[in-house]
Amino acid sequence: MAMRLFCFPIITAVLSLLLGSSASADPLNSYRVGTGWPCRDGYQRMGNYCRKIFVPANADVKGSQWYCKAGYTRQANACIKLSSVKN
Repeated sequence: MAMRLFCFPIITAVLSLLLGSSASADPLNSYRVGTGWPCRDGYQRMGNYCRKIFVPANADVKGSQWYCKAGYTRQANACIKLSSVKN
């Protein structure tokens, strides 16, 4: 009986640690990977939250970066249409 009383607090502490770490709330726009949480596409980790990144028109998002679509080039924070040269 004494062994059961001794083991109960230890088992309870271990379970609360295990359940507490997996049940803790992850930031909005993130997802769980093992014991960590990366941000979803279009968001960038800023400390303990995921901040939405600016994505200009004519751009696609991959991870926390954006890339101009085909036929456009990046200039500062915009995607500018490439001019076509006529002969």
